[in-house]
Amino acid sequence: MPKDVKCTISSCEYWTSGNGCSAKEIEVDDNTTGSPYMEVGEIGSESAARARTSSQTCCRTMKPKNNE
Repeated sequence: MPKDVKCTISSCEYWTSGNGCSAKEIEVDDNTTGSPYMEVGEIGSESAARARTSSQTCCRTMKPKNNE
């Protein structure tokens, strides 16, 4: 598990209570290659916490929970 990684995407298979991450390793997108108009206000919002795909987050490791 990555040490000291916090995550608010509770719909991810690797999310743990206390906003932890149980993935062996993570890959985070460099958002500078996408739209220059990143909506920072979305980070931590309810819609971000319920992401269904990794493209809805900055984490390529994100895997939706089976029950989502």
